[in-house]
Amino acid sequence: MPEKYIKPQDSGNRSEVRYVKIYDNKDNGIWIKKIDAPLSFNATGYSTKRLTDAKHQEDLAEKTTTNIRIDGFVRGTGSNSCGPWTLKKYTINMNRSLVFGFVILLF
Repeated sequence: MPEKYIKPQDSGNRSEVRYVKIYDNKDNGIWIKKIDAPLSFNATGYSTKRLTDAKHQEDLAEKTTTNIRIDGFVRGTGSNSCGPWTLKKYTINMNRSLVFGFVILLF
């Protein structure tokens, strides 16, 4: 799922996900399913720390695990670091509790 940018970084996020199934070559796996609202999902061979520490793609050793990220709320591109601030209609009021739920089933 990730994009191999010259400078490694988080990529490949999927949003508005209702469910995702991840399995190995023996058909063992997990099923992640939303409860109420859709979620965001990402699967990569590298942890956030490894991506952050790497300066170039060559700095990433061969992947031996799969890192799965499940998020209820993801901020889009923007934030004045590489463009304009995120549009107000896409921001979340951080002065309130944020809750989302999902179920993980093994199969």
